[in-house]
Amino acid sequence: MSVTPIPARAWLNGRSSKAKSGQGKMRALWWFMVALYISWVWMGFVEFEIWPQVLELWGRETDITDLILHPHGLRYALVLPIFLLSDLTGFSTNWLFSQLVALLIIFIAVNVTDTARMLLHSRKSWGLLITASAFFMVLSGFMHGRIAFALMGMALLLHTMVAWDHRLLGSSELTARVLLAFFLASVSSGTFIVVIITFYGWWCCRILGSLGQGRLSVRDWRVFLLFGMAMLMMLPLLDKLMMKNLDFYGDGFDGLWDMLTHGAGIIFHIADWVVVVLSLVVLALFIMFAVVLGAFFPIVRLPAYATVISLVGGMFGYSTLVMAIPPVMMLGMVSFEHLKFPRQSIAEPWKTKRGREAANSPGVA
Repeated sequence: MSVTPIPARAWLNGRSSKAKSGQGKMRALWWFMVALYISWVWMGFVEFEIWPQVLELWGRETDITDLILHPHGLRYALVLPIFLLSDLTGFSTNWLFSQLVALLIIFIAVNVTDTARMLLHSRKSWGLLITASAFFMVLSGFMHGRIAFALMGMALLLHTMVAWDHRLLGSSELTARVLLAFFLASVSSGTFIVVIITFYGWWCCRILGSLGQGRLSVRDWRVFLLFGMAMLMMLPLLDKLMMKNLDFYGDGFDGLWDMLTHGAGIIFHIADWVVVVLSLVVLALFIMFAVVLGAFFPIVRLPAYATVISLVGGMFGYSTLVMAIPPVMMLGMVSFEHLKFPRQSIAEPWKTKRGREAANSPGVA
């Protein structure tokens, strides 16, 4: 018996309209979540406090020129506009600080999701954005507000590096965004150093890899030289930060060993040798897994590398350990989308002109 087939174009149009409707609902849900979260922070149900280090500097009325090489100078400059705005408007510094942290939480989720989208060469996924936003909103209830600046610094840095690889940025925009990421991460010595190591380590690997293949571009050389000079300018500040920690914990290996008490490495001080060995084995296996993952799947090489750097740094500080969250979420999103890919690949033939023409041709069953 002859059956008139449903034209594939009509089937695809119907499916497309349903997809657009679903995306519209997801977009509305995300905006509702954002509005609800910001409203809660606005009304004071969620509040973040400025940390004592910058409050002390503000109380001294320190001259800005004296803060250039001060260990806390960058983090003070980061929140200085909040103090000035508080004096101007009469709003409390903590309330203004809370509004800024709330916005940063949203921007972190957007940057993490968009970086995963660029790695996958796919369109925006509102489902992933909703998941990431919900996660960071909940996480913000358990963390100090300044950590949001550091997380934003890491998320912005990874987003910038992926966008550069995709030739979506010029040299000037790259420079501005990387320096902003450094500035945001300066709220803690550990997070500042981790972001710097992540960028310079990745860039050196990029330069060496390009030299090995004999195809180093002018744009890469320009940025390499520019940030090489920037590193020379930052060395005095980095030396101050390192010496501040060594002065507190002591010099030499003993000081380095005592610094572990400030982060996840405290387990080496309080646990017996069996737990210590097991912890080292687990850490080594995770690092090896990340390295192997990056070696065989170039798409996740950057977030895997950033995860390893953050985990190693996290042994010396909990705030540094938290820096692994953005790259780990990127790894999770990329893996999740790859698991979905076999089901989505069924629709690939419809995307080509030949596939659509073949699908629309009449048939008899």
